[in-house]
Amino acid sequence: MNRSSWLVRAWAVLVLILAARLIWVVSPAGGGRPIRVVPLVLDPNLASVEELQLLPGVGRSRAEQIVLERIRRGPFRSLAELERVDGIGADTVRNLARHLVVPPH
Repeated sequence: MNRSSWLVRAWAVLVLILAARLIWVVSPAGGGRPIRVVPLVLDPNLASVEELQLLPGVGRSRAEQIVLERIRRGPFRSLAELERVDGIGADTVRNLARHLVVPPH
């Protein structure tokens, strides 16, 4: 086996390993529930319903309520203002604080 052939095979093996790793990370686990990847930081004034659903404890209904609240009453000026949304209290805001940021306007 010449050097070029060996190098091609080594790259092929590496690509297969990385692909298998990616499939493992995004495939359903534990009872068919998909793995959720949580973004480091979201701005609740810019995030879509789909992006908000990535946050822990936020389903489609709550994400839609957040978006509707910011449409109705304007942007959130602080994380504490998320409590304007039905079903979101101080504890929920505290749990989401590490995933959300409201930049100064």
